[in-house]
Amino acid sequence: MSHYAKIKPNGKVIAVLSAEPIDVNNGVLGDPHQFIQTSYNGKFRNKYAAVGDTYDRKLDMFIPPQPYPSWRLEEYLEKDIPKAKWIPPHQRPTNAKINYIWNEEKRDWVEN
Repeated sequence: MSHYAKIKPNGKVIAVLSAEPIDVNNGVLGDPHQFIQTSYNGKFRNKYAAVGDTYDRKLDMFIPPQPYPSWRLEEYLEKDIPKAKWIPPHQRPTNAKINYIWNEEKRDWVEN
């Protein structure tokens, strides 16, 4: 049994399910091109797919929704596995006594 994300033509994940590869490949569940295998432990395609993610064919990765318009997608390697994550324009302050949240209007971290 493997895990698959069912995607729309634009790459949006609309369902995640367990299925036998032969059933997916033979079209038992629908058009095989709508199903992209996902890794439960994140060993490929960046992360385990979730409804609302987007499958980026160019990167061959599942990407979570962009949290804020000013954040950019950064690609990196983690133990030789290609990964990607959204990062803010600048790092969160490290003061452990203050809880910071992102304020998109100010494009900065503010005290919560």
